[in-house]
Formats: sequence, structure tokens, C-alpha cells
Amino acid sequence: MQNFTITYAVLLVIIAGIIGVGTLAFGGKAKASTRKMIGWLTVAILVVGFVGLIPGVSDAVPWFGQTALGKTSTYGNYSLTYSLAGNQGTQGNGNAPINIVTTNPTPSVAGQDSQNLGTTVTNTLLVSVNKGAFAAATATAPGANVINTSVYHTAVVQNQPNLVDAYPVKVLMNKNATVTETVYYKNTALTNNGGANNITDLGNGISYALSDEMQANALTSTQEMLCVVELSAGVNASTDVPAVTLTGRTAESKDISAWYTVAGTNSKTYVFTVPAISTTATAKNDLLVTAKSTGRFSPLSTIKKTCYTKEWFVDPKTNALTFDVADSQGTIKSMARYTATVAFQ
Repeated sequence: MQNFTITYAVLLVIIAGIIGVGTLAFGGKAKASTRKMIGWLTVAILVVGFVGLIPGVSDAVPWFGQTALGKTSTYGNYSLTYSLAGNQGTQGNGNAPINIVTTNPTPSVAGQDSQNLGTTVTNTLLVSVNKGAFAAATATAPGANVINTSVYHTAVVQNQPNLVDAYPVKVLMNKNATVTETVYYKNTALTNNGGANNITDLGNGISYALSDEMQANALTSTQEMLCVVELSAGVNASTDVPAVTLTGRTAESKDISAWYTVAGTNSKTYVFTVPAISTTATAKNDLLVTAKSTGRFSPLSTIKKTCYTKEWFVDPKTNALTFDVADSQGTIKSMARYTATVAFQ
């Protein structure tokens, strides 16, 4: 089978031939001047077509080499095929044929450091097809891609089309952060886990305004976090006003999660969502803790604040793609946790 590409130059020659034959066959009754005009037009079209077939001319005027037909037809032992010009990315010119891929490409990811662009991130890839079970990448159409590494937080790409030129998918990933945290009370830095600088117990119904400062190391990110504030003397926490607020916000939840271990039976927990820290600028949170009117935060009781990084993961029970700090079975999925504990004296 022979393959021919019908370009505009070839089409001009064909058109000239059709006009010429038609004039000879059916132009007998036409005026001489009309036949003469058609003859010259035929010659002009024929000359332009043949000139367009010359390699040097077709290179100088790419239009001559572009495809003139938009369909593929087969006649006996001959197949008329066509090429598409432009918007193909990988083809060098309008004459380049399209390579039609009949098999699905294997999904792949090009991970890059989101804080340090240009730095490649090694990753592993899990793929879900049509919301099915997650498995290693194969030549199938992915519904979602999960990238896991030991240094970078998990990233996710959802609803990725299965196109030849779609892979590798570029994904920006956050490098795990180390955080320096200091809690202040009345402009005095408190000793973590109790020590020289503690909070003085001032009696029943007192509010304590603390300043919590967190600073991440360079070119890293904590991602969004879930922070738990635990009062070990929670039975004495205020019930008249919010016992704990963080930067003016009340707790989203007071439930003690299965994945969190409290200090004792008197503890109460308060849960807050905290934005990611992705620069070295100090992130300041105002922490206000209030005792009830008939209770106090006695000496040796503590305020413990623990922030867990949220991660993308596949829940082992539901097989659902999830963004949280722990799975449905209570297993912590956070890559890092940041804890500050201050005590009363």
C-alpha cells in the first residue's frame, strides 16, 4: 500500500487538471474569449501548483506543504493520508505526520520543590481509576494521583486526563519544616515543659493572655495544621465564656480524638485549624485561657499546644483520598508535630 499526502500544491495541480479536462469536454459552445480566459487561468493554476512542488519553494512558503484534505480515504491499494499543521508541540513543521498512540501512557509525575523552584523531588505514585482502589501507576487513566516521599509532604493531582502529552504531570511539593516555638506571658518567654519561667496562678476566674510564636526554617512549609490545646486542669476551665481562644477564634471542636492521648482524666481539649507556615516570618498566635469563676489553674497544671501537619493519604478503611492528620482507624498521618507546654506555679 502506497501513502500520499495531499498538500495544497498537489491540490492546485489536480484542480488545474480538472478545469482543463472540463474545458476540453464541455467548453465547445463557449465563446472563444471565455475559452481563452479559462485556458490562461488553468495554466496559471498549474504553474503555481508545480512551482509549489519544488522543495526549495515549499520550504520558503510552508503553505504549499500543508495538508489540503481533512479526511483519510483508501482506494484499492492506495491510502490517502493527511498531516495536521501547528499546535502539536513535538512536530517540527506542518508536514510532520501525527503519531497516533493506541495504548494508554503510563502516568508519571515530575515533582518540584514549591519553595525552591527547579529542585527535583523524587516521588512514588499511587493511581486510582474511576474512584477505584489505589495502586501503583500503570498504563491506565488515573482518577487521582498521590505522591508520597519521606522528606516532602504528600501532594495530590485529581482528575488528570489520560493524554499523550499530559505526562509527566508537574507537581509542586512542600518540604517538611522544622519549627522553633516560643510562648510568652507578660513579655516573658516561658520555659517549655515547666522550669524557671512559669505562669503564676492568680486564682479563680482569671484569664491568661499568652503569645505563641512559631518560626519555620527556610524553604520549607508546615502545610495546614490541626492544633490541639489541652488544659490538664480542664475541669476548672471557664463555662461562662470560651475557655480557650486562639487569635480570637473559638475552638472548632472540644472532642478528645482517638488519636490524641490526654494527660489525665481532668484534661479538656480544644481543636483549631491553623494556616500553613511557609516562610521564615514569625507566625504569631494569641492564646487566651480562662478559668471558671469557681475554679483555678493550680500550680503544676499545664497548657499544652500541639500542632499536627495535615497530609493527603489513602484511608485504609474507606480507600478514600483524605486530607487530615489521622486516618479513620486513629493512626497519625502527620509528617511533623510541633509542641509547646507551659506550666502554672
